[in-house]
Amino acid sequence: MHRKITLAIVLTGLLVAMGNLRITAQDVATEQGLPTPAVATATTVAAEANATAETIAAERTVPESFFAFSENGVFKIKLLRLQTPQQALQGAVQVHLVSANGAVRAAAVSDDDTASFNNTAPGAYGIVVAGPGIYATVAVFVTDKKQKVGNAESFQMPVIQVRDDMQIRNLASHIPYQQPHHAYEDYEGFESYQTHPGNFHRAQLSADGVLQGRVYAFTNPNSDLDYQRTEVVILKDGRQVAQVTPSKSGDFEVNGLTPGNYGISASSALGYAAFGIEVTAFPTRGTTASQSSENAYSTRLVSMQQSPSRPLGALLLPRSAVPAVEQTILNRLNGANGPGAPGAGGTAGTGTGGGPGSGGGSGSGGGGIGGAGLAGIAGMAALGAAAASGSDSGNVIVDTEEATEATVTPTQLP
Repeated sequence: MHRKITLAIVLTGLLVAMGNLRITAQDVATEQGLPTPAVATATTVAAEANATAETIAAERTVPESFFAFSENGVFKIKLLRLQTPQQALQGAVQVHLVSANGAVRAAAVSDDDTASFNNTAPGAYGIVVAGPGIYATVAVFVTDKKQKVGNAESFQMPVIQVRDDMQIRNLASHIPYQQPHHAYEDYEGFESYQTHPGNFHRAQLSADGVLQGRVYAFTNPNSDLDYQRTEVVILKDGRQVAQVTPSKSGDFEVNGLTPGNYGISASSALGYAAFGIEVTAFPTRGTTASQSSENAYSTRLVSMQQSPSRPLGALLLPRSAVPAVEQTILNRLNGANGPGAPGAGGTAGTGTGGGPGSGGGSGSGGGGIGGAGLAGIAGMAALGAAAASGSDSGNVIVDTEEATEATVTPTQLP
């Protein structure tokens, strides 16, 4: 019996010594600056694999609001005025629907700020509204919701409110026109994207007060594009408050913003977009359950920080639609000046500068409205330049609800 007790004591001492030796070895490795062995478990490996899969999945999804439904060919657009409306839009504003091949249709806004388009085939579109008092250009992919009962849901189009056309004209600022690094087919395969919940124009600041967002081109999820030549501009009350350049993958961050309503524009050779955005504060302990569910989605951004805030989404117009969008804006602003009002001439790119009323500068630089179109203008500044110059793009604007895509000759960028 005595021997058994002694043996037990010895074994216990050995176990304690082994434990102390293991700890001592780790301490020595730490003191010597040597790497300590990591103990990997099945649970740890599985967790890391799941996190990686979730990150990859998040990068291959887009906001569900990039897609809209039509019912029996009827596509409805609801103008979303984030600020307090100053006046009724009925009869004063037209919404233009631009197909990917450059065909343009127009519809008047009703008393509930809604415009409707019949005979709308599924596909990629740009939507343009240029005053009076508001402006926005957004892209959307329309699909047919055949099984829906009742009225088709309206696509919400967040607009930027401006005091007058002169405010838009005074925002002119040119950037060099650059060709994309990768060839790709506009809007081909975009419908294969998976979606995540949320509105593209709404975002929460992160815990450290950063607005996070991402720029998307109208192409398939596997396209390898470089977004670093895109300029993202943030506007407040018609004035630029920030300008940032996205990462290669399109992610961007904006510091120094407070909760409120802003305008955003994104412009590059990959496309163009400008619309109103709503920025909210990071949720506190008083956050409601519904607000918490809105914050459930997160993705990896430039800073590699994970936060519950949902990133902003900016979908660029297909390049092939940009010239028609440019012409639509020119028609609206020049028409507001009255017939026969001369343009001021475009700012020259690497080619020849434009003369009065003759359009912008030509050539590959495309600094003027003529050669490069809105893709060569930084954000809202495109409108100021458009208002100050004519256009040589030669697109035909068909102002009728019954127009078809065959009515207008397609215009393609080189």
